[in-house]
Amino acid sequence: MSCASGEPAFPSRVRGPIALTHVAIATMESRSILRDQTVIIENGIIRDLGPSKGFDIRNTPVIECSDKYLMPGLADMHTHITDGSQFGIYLANGVTQVRNMEGLPFHLALAQLVERGKLPGPRIFTSSPLIDGLGAQGLTARPRSLVLEDPAQAEAMVRQIVKRGYREIKAYQWLKLEALKALGRAAARAKIRMAGHCPEGITFEQAIAAGMGCFEHLTGIGTGHLREGRNFPSLRDYLSRHGSYESLELLANHLDFDAIRRLAQTMASKQIWNCPTLVVWQKQNQNPDEALADPNLNYEHRAVVRSWAANLKNRLTALPCCERDWLALARRRDQVLAKVVKILHQEGAPLLVGTDAPNPFVVPGPSIHQELANLVEAGLSAYEALRCATIEAARFLGESAFSGSVAIGKRADLVLLGENPLEDVRAVRNLEAVFVNGYYLTRAHLDSLVEQHLKWLAEPVSIQLPEFETAEKGERVKLGRLIESFSDSRTGLAGYQHSRLPDGSWNVEEVLRRCGPRGPLRRCAKLHLNADLTLHSADIEVETFVGQEKSEIVRTGEGSYSVCIKAADGQVSNLTVRSPTLLPSERVAFSVLPLWLSLQSSRVAMSLLDLEYEVAQIAAVEAEPLPSVADEPKLEIDWMLKVKRPGELSSQKYRISDDGGLLGLADTLFGGERSLVSKVLPAVVRS
Repeated sequence: MSCASGEPAFPSRVRGPIALTHVAIATMESRSILRDQTVIIENGIIRDLGPSKGFDIRNTPVIECSDKYLMPGLADMHTHITDGSQFGIYLANGVTQVRNMEGLPFHLALAQLVERGKLPGPRIFTSSPLIDGLGAQGLTARPRSLVLEDPAQAEAMVRQIVKRGYREIKAYQWLKLEALKALGRAAARAKIRMAGHCPEGITFEQAIAAGMGCFEHLTGIGTGHLREGRNFPSLRDYLSRHGSYESLELLANHLDFDAIRRLAQTMASKQIWNCPTLVVWQKQNQNPDEALADPNLNYEHRAVVRSWAANLKNRLTALPCCERDWLALARRRDQVLAKVVKILHQEGAPLLVGTDAPNPFVVPGPSIHQELANLVEAGLSAYEALRCATIEAARFLGESAFSGSVAIGKRADLVLLGENPLEDVRAVRNLEAVFVNGYYLTRAHLDSLVEQHLKWLAEPVSIQLPEFETAEKGERVKLGRLIESFSDSRTGLAGYQHSRLPDGSWNVEEVLRRCGPRGPLRRCAKLHLNADLTLHSADIEVETFVGQEKSEIVRTGEGSYSVCIKAADGQVSNLTVRSPTLLPSERVAFSVLPLWLSLQSSRVAMSLLDLEYEVAQIAAVEAEPLPSVADEPKLEIDWMLKVKRPGELSSQKYRISDDGGLLGLADTLFGGERSLVSKVLPAVVRS
């Protein structure tokens, strides 16, 4: 793949001890600064520490740190790691640990690489996938969530999550109270924390009683806490209390701060955590010109920024009031949430620093400094705000014995600064160096990481697809080549080969090579299909910079599909889907459905075998042929598909040639539009 990988090039790990001399230390264990200290670091651990005078540093390489300040690295305690390109930007902003809040097998493999020292960091603590109930339309609040409607299923779900290696349960927006209680009980028995959104219509007090240990974004803080007996509308859809003008007005103008103070006292006594992520709310409340003026957007892929801007414009266009009034009300809501944070802090309820990057206009890395500034503006001192991102983060993670402060025996995940951070939190923006996981990153190294990232963002995608295997004599072969785009930016190439065998069955090969906004990927699939195009067997390999995932699907003689998945971290999952023979979904093979649809003439429904991450399931599909549109600017749409998965409904548009070739595919992903468009390549027939 001839494109920038997106993975930063780091220096080698330090061999042997190094000494930081004459440095001032903000240990974060107190408000005091230890002056003129020497710190010995070896194998990523603080081996010794004390006054520089008389400190024996013979035969130890020295880093002179006069007039410099040393403190623990920062922890972004609510973020979403999407690819390796973010690593360099996080480290260049002093972030040495992240709490990833929507876990996938990819994150487990990535965390494993960091722990083995193959990458410097940031270290990754990852939650489970989202666990959600169903809203009014029978969907989860976010696609690809695990569905928990039956409380009896909570125990098995939590056991599997813990067995797989996730370190926290992530409860989400539309869980019902009984399901939340069952999830909390199962989490308590498994000795794992339940965190997440306070679900719709449930009070913080009810969620705490159900076992919630940490609340994200202050979501739902107003439920049961409005003045004069007011209540939010009881909606469980996308125009719920955080999307309607009525609910926004209630939170902005009618929150009962006395009730919030009582809640804060309860949370302090029970040590229930909050990760407010004020920055993600603020970034939503801008007009497009304001949003696009942020220079930090240079660190995000242009396709992603374009999709953010388009979504923001569409949202503002659909408002039930004028844009000015909506934004003014939303900013009032932001001030109210900042006052909530102030009350939580005053009452001693523990707080974390999180950003929810990369949500729209929240850029991984720089956004943590914006959130630290938000906490200071809400009434915390610089020291108190920084504690939330260091020593308090370690306490939350159960890592106080070896992380979060500068002390002998603890991890040397540290940042070196030119100014005193306890006087001004903005000092953390100007890094002299970062020490993490045994790596020493100088200012020059950090600048190089930023330059690599910017170069990767600017470099055009240039990918070559390999040739497919030569067809056997007697096979009839169809070839296709397609360009993949995301939000109108080219991200990769795809290719397929369909071989019809003399017995009527099919061999299908597909390749996708991507260098897009979420990192490089190579996907190869080989399928054997029955004469009616239902799936008989498949071998799929997906390669990213964290490793290779292999999936094998085999039709058994017992009326089911056997699925074996070996994830990039080495975990093997064996799954069974009991069903008559099924067509492969577009997540298994993107080119088979068009071939099948070319044989249909009217609206049709079918079932598909669906496979993504470590979930194998049946998807229900309705397909309808559409008339050609003469003035269609991009794709001439021939078929519209609606795909229903548990808790998820998606749509796809296909343009298909008469002989079943895929000419175009457009689908809406979470956060943008993806398309595949055919390159000019004639069909090849070998006999």
